[in-house]
Amino acid sequence: MAFQLSAPIVPLFVAAAIAAVLFGLTVVQRGRTGAIPMSGFLGAIVIWTVSYGLMLGTTDPQSRLIWLNLRFVGPTVATLSIFVFAVQYTGRERYVTPRNVALLSVVPLVTNALVWTNAGSMMFQYVRVVAPVGELVRTEVVYGPWFWVHTAYSYLLGMGAVTLFLEKWLRIGQSESEERLTRNLLLATVIPFSGNLIHLLGLSPLDLAPFGFVVSGAFILAAIALHS
Repeated sequence: MAFQLSAPIVPLFVAAAIAAVLFGLTVVQRGRTGAIPMSGFLGAIVIWTVSYGLMLGTTDPQSRLIWLNLRFVGPTVATLSIFVFAVQYTGRERYVTPRNVALLSVVPLVTNALVWTNAGSMMFQYVRVVAPVGELVRTEVVYGPWFWVHTAYSYLLGMGAVTLFLEKWLRIGQSESEERLTRNLLLATVIPFSGNLIHLLGLSPLDLAPFGFVVSGAFILAAIALHS
């Protein structure tokens, strides 16, 4: 499998390394409130950034499509996990029940099933690997209707998490350290979503969300340091 290293790939692997370290630190503390969904969030970041980096660098068309499919584990799991974490972190643990989490998982599960089967061209209408002479290999994708269902649902969960973090950040009576922790978690959530929105609006050929996790990782590290 040929690999074409380029400048955009380096920060993706940096983000993956940061997330992997944070994932290990979080798993060790899995008994604490919010540790399990945060582990899911960080694990999803690792999968998302590594698979996106490999997709950008792999020149073999078949391998590139495999990484494209695997990449969807990232946003589907990350958005669900950060929302569940936000619910627990803001003192609403009673809503995090197996039934509610199962219901929230329906769209992510269907999305990943359609990514690999593409039944009825619901996820992809057109996928083509392009390798112009002297240029980076790129993937041209025209998404099907379910992609937009997945995108809308992911943004709904993301905005839910942002709203919960924002409400807690503005809440009266918090300690200074708790206020800074909440602010950092809010920024760590907003930045990747903003990067993805720039891509969806056609302002960047690259999905900037995985790159945003480099900055998010720094905010999460700072949040851990402030709260310890």
